[in-house]
Amino acid sequence: MRALPTGATLQDATEWLCSCGVIAGAVQVGEMVPDFELSNADNMSVDLGALLDRGPVAITFILGSCSPICRASLLTLQNALSGIEACHGTLVAISPEPPSASRAVAKQDGFRFDMLTDDDHQLGRLFGLTYQPPEPISVWLDFLGFATLPAQMPSNLILPATYVVDSNGIAAYAFLDPDPRRRADPRQVAECLLPRGPAVPLSG
Repeated sequence: MRALPTGATLQDATEWLCSCGVIAGAVQVGEMVPDFELSNADNMSVDLGALLDRGPVAITFILGSCSPICRASLLTLQNALSGIEACHGTLVAISPEPPSASRAVAKQDGFRFDMLTDDDHQLGRLFGLTYQPPEPISVWLDFLGFATLPAQMPSNLILPATYVVDSNGIAAYAFLDPDPRRRADPRQVAECLLPRGPAVPLSG
């Protein structure tokens, strides 16, 4: 189904995300995550391998600063940052926006973690998180909680997702939720940074 029904509800949006295949096709718990090297808000390169040399890494993909839901989720992760760092973890957010936009958002919201630029969702594709939104796109963006509609409607979007990657590059946690307005619980993220037995998929 490439279109939402007339008078679509949030349940319709959730069912559409379940049916489009993006959740099933994304990197799952127990799978190796793609390596990457992306620019942060200061145009400095950040390499996943170098981060993993220091410990596990929490990675959260966001729609961008135009999504109040994503920005609120970053604030909750910011509040949990001391707990993440106490577990020797590193937190990075990945956005399609350029470094200048990430820099402005980080300064405005006081983020103390790197916001990395995934130009044209190249990394998101490797993670299996990109999809073509259904018509009408304006209705879909409203379900996603966009504060304002972009001047040019996107041809593809990213599923907001959060991973914890262990020192071997394996996904120990994956938040992949069909409800387009839900985001990862930072307490679960911090818990999955602790050394323990095999992890299980979580969807909040």
